[in-house]
Amino acid sequence: MLSIIALTVLGVLGLQSFLVCVLLFIKARNVISNKLLALLILFLTFSYFNYFLSNILFLAGWGHVVPYLQVETLFGIGPALFLYTQSLVSDQFRLEKKHLLHFIPFAIEFLYYRTNIYAEGAIGIGSIPSTSLQYFYIVEQYAGLVSVAIYAFLALRLLDRYKNDLLSFYSSLDQHSIQWLLAPIIGFSIFWMSWLSTRLIDVFLFDDGLRTYYYLPTLMLLAVISGWIGLIGYFKNDT
Repeated sequence: MLSIIALTVLGVLGLQSFLVCVLLFIKARNVISNKLLALLILFLTFSYFNYFLSNILFLAGWGHVVPYLQVETLFGIGPALFLYTQSLVSDQFRLEKKHLLHFIPFAIEFLYYRTNIYAEGAIGIGSIPSTSLQYFYIVEQYAGLVSVAIYAFLALRLLDRYKNDLLSFYSSLDQHSIQWLLAPIIGFSIFWMSWLSTRLIDVFLFDDGLRTYYYLPTLMLLAVISGWIGLIGYFKNDT
């Protein structure tokens, strides 16, 4: 019963985050940072909404269709975070074709999840892998987490390098507003680095035995943070 309630809350938070993405994208002052923040939150929302959708379908007896409905965005989160950071530290930043190169791994990931290679590799998730496709799926998942961690590190380093210029550029804003502009960068970077560390410790030291204790609560925390920062970003970015 408790898990059903938790899943319901996760689904509601996911729908809220999708709405926030739309609001950020169409808001009157539609600067590039708003679009990139919307893209970042969209990718983050898919990362936990998948868990909600797959569990609901399994409970409804439709588990066989789950592999065909998954929309993984691990390889899109990092680039979106990094480009969002660039849009804040430079008033000359513009999205160009070269920036699309960052999303090539995400495009490959999206296509991978539309194939039978993924469907067969995802069979038996949670059990010990026994086929090459299952091992490939696991490697792909961890490669996605590492990708996010690397981009998060680059975003934090970029933010540190230009922090004085950033404070000068936003000199007309009060300190509280500046902190909210930086919240997605710092908050999501710390979250994903912590998530990667936790998963690696659990897998290699505890044989993935702690997953049931932290997985769903962590996804709910991500859902709350994503929706909260999105809403604050929507109202604060106009100040």
